[in-house]
Amino acid sequence: MVEQMDQILRVGDVLKVLNISRACFYKGLKKGLYPQPVRLGVRAVGWRASDIAKLIQNGIPDERDS
Repeated sequence: MVEQMDQILRVGDVLKVLNISRACFYKGLKKGLYPQPVRLGVRAVGWRASDIAKLIQNGIPDERDS
C-alpha cells in the first residue's frame, strides 16, 4: 500500500493559516510551541500540513502565554 504524501507548507502559508506574525511564530517555534520544520534543501524548510492541522485542532498556543 502506498502512503499518501503530506503536503508541505512554506512559512508564508503557515503564517496565513495561523494568523500570526513571523516573529511570533519563530519565537514560539524556539520555545517548542509549534511543530519543527522539515528540511527541504540547504536553505529551505517547510512544515507538514498534517502537523499544522493538528496544531489548529488542539488550539494554537500564544507565544506570549508561555
